[in-house]
Amino acid sequence: MKGTKDNIITENTYLLRVGISELEKNYAKNIAKSQGYTFQGWLGQLVKKELEKNKNINSTSV
Repeated sequence: MKGTKDNIITENTYLLRVGISELEKNYAKNIAKSQGYTFQGWLGQLVKKELEKNKNINSTSV
């Protein structure tokens, strides 16, 4: 079976898994949609924001 653009993984694409209930996932999807993101895009933005915040905290404490 030939790969298509939809199922080929690139360097910039990562699978994010979180341990939340279906109800929490539905709430999160609604929040993401209201902000113009897909669920995974919104989750990725949250991760990036936390990483940047942690980076700033670590750089000021050194």
